[in-house]
Amino acid sequence: MTGAVVYKPLAMVVPGERLAKDLFDEQGSLLMNAGVALDERTCRRLQQVCGVKCVPVEAVDAAVRLQARRAAVDRSLEHLFRHWRYSQAMNHLRALLANHRREMARG
Repeated sequence: MTGAVVYKPLAMVVPGERLAKDLFDEQGSLLMNAGVALDERTCRRLQQVCGVKCVPVEAVDAAVRLQARRAAVDRSLEHLFRHWRYSQAMNHLRALLANHRREMARG
């Protein structure tokens, strides 16, 4: 970590990124403390319930960000294909989707 702060739209936050500063709502109430790891559910709730559009996150280098994105893709696909582990065709489809999503994460 460089200690730098990057303000990101919630849609661009990679699961596992950490808040760099305390997050407050418009009335000044504390929503989340600095250092909290963000996940997809938390980002969705911040946007839908609290109206937050952008959050301050700790800047990380590209390699760490890519690794985190790949892990998120793997978790997502594992969930989607959890009932099809023993189907050769579905495992092939899962591998194709994983490669596609990883390539998209690079770009």
